[in-house]
Amino acid sequence: MPYLDLDEEEKIEEKSIGVQNGAVNKLIVEIQQHTNKADSSDDSPLKNSTPTSLRSRALDISQSLATTLFNTAKICVFALFLISIVLILIKISAQEGTVILPFEVSGDKNLSGIAIADQLAAELTQIQKIHSIKNESITLRTNSSFSTYGFSPESSLGKREMVVPKAETVEFGMGEIGSIDAGSGSLSIGRLIIAFQNLLPGPKSITTIRGSLQRYESSIVLIGLLEGDKVQSWIIRQPSGNNEDQPEEMIRSLAFMIALDLQQTDVSAKTWQGLKWYTAALDAYHQYQMTGNSSFLYLAGNSSLDAIRFEKGYQRTYDLLASMESLCIMAGRQNDALEYCNKTIELDPLHPSGWFNKGAVLINLDKYDDAIEAFDEAIKLDPKYADAWISKGNSLYGQDKYDEAIEAYDEAIKLDPKLAYAWYSKGNSLYRQGKYDEAIEAYDEAIKLDPKSAIAWKGKGYASIAKANTTKPSRPMMKPSS
Repeated sequence: MPYLDLDEEEKIEEKSIGVQNGAVNKLIVEIQQHTNKADSSDDSPLKNSTPTSLRSRALDISQSLATTLFNTAKICVFALFLISIVLILIKISAQEGTVILPFEVSGDKNLSGIAIADQLAAELTQIQKIHSIKNESITLRTNSSFSTYGFSPESSLGKREMVVPKAETVEFGMGEIGSIDAGSGSLSIGRLIIAFQNLLPGPKSITTIRGSLQRYESSIVLIGLLEGDKVQSWIIRQPSGNNEDQPEEMIRSLAFMIALDLQQTDVSAKTWQGLKWYTAALDAYHQYQMTGNSSFLYLAGNSSLDAIRFEKGYQRTYDLLASMESLCIMAGRQNDALEYCNKTIELDPLHPSGWFNKGAVLINLDKYDDAIEAFDEAIKLDPKYADAWISKGNSLYGQDKYDEAIEAYDEAIKLDPKLAYAWYSKGNSLYRQGKYDEAIEAYDEAIKLDPKSAIAWKGKGYASIAKANTTKPSRPMMKPSS
């Protein structure tokens, strides 16, 4: 290591002192210039100042300026720190969803806790995806009638992002933020922010799920634990078997338990089993729409029956079955459609939708007597079932029993005067009876309720022409919807 001799050190020290003196002298010159511009009276404190006092004055000013700048910088840094905390709290509050942490695993060397968490996240994401798909209504047309069917997913499951990655969650990155010195110790900034966030009013938007999988000699137990504003747990216990897919199926079931409970107020399903099989039916139906493979259509029907087996009265399942049955009719597989209707009634004979669906299939096959019996069963179970009254009227209309058909339509109108297609169907029967003025009035009511109803405008046109010509009407248009 080289050393400097004393002469070199003295030169460097003199150079450093010279630089400092130069800065002070420059400041003195500026003060003297300021003094010359100031008042020239004898009372001026700077006019008669000596160079030594000016030097002292300059040093005081420079120190004061440095102190002011340093204090200003500290205030700015603290203000930025507070703004950062507020922005982070806003970000945390805006985030929604569930973070799935690795599970603890005991007694199973082939399955890791991370693998369980990943599969559970994948299952929840798939549930969300399936229920976010919108389904178009199906119109079934035969030689003499038409019917429109539609169903909907559990849309609330598709709207809310159920699973969020831990890496993208602000709250889970707080612990990695550094700390600041506070006397003899230090304070973690991240933990401070989390403490502020927990003190804020309102529900906690980010929840976590963790759990464990324990394999014993005779059983396997999967436990899930939700931590957030409230603590909730789920337990699945099954006999231990040689099926390698058993843990995977248990994790899938846990996903539906979690999905149902996270959105309990917005999901119409009452059991996780019903939701599970309805979701499977939806997925198969979407696959059929994309591929046209009829095996997916039958898979949708069978999964719907399983949903009813576990949860009787799950209305969305009956709506999906009605669409599936109409597709069977359109494909020329009427017997398959009737078979699904009969199996539905066997599983749940006390639900009116099962009988209604059977009647809808029968009316499209022109089996009016059988259809009327099915609709009567639906009405017996639910006298306020307006659609069943309308469909019964359509069956009577198909048998040219117009007075009885009008009575059925009037029952539906009493239940719901805003049913446009009830007024339209009544207008058709009145038209067939040659009561053109009354028919036009009924069509007008339908148009008033649904101005875009092309069939109501068409019916009114036929009735107006018949009224003008006063000739025997021809067999009208199409029969109304079942």
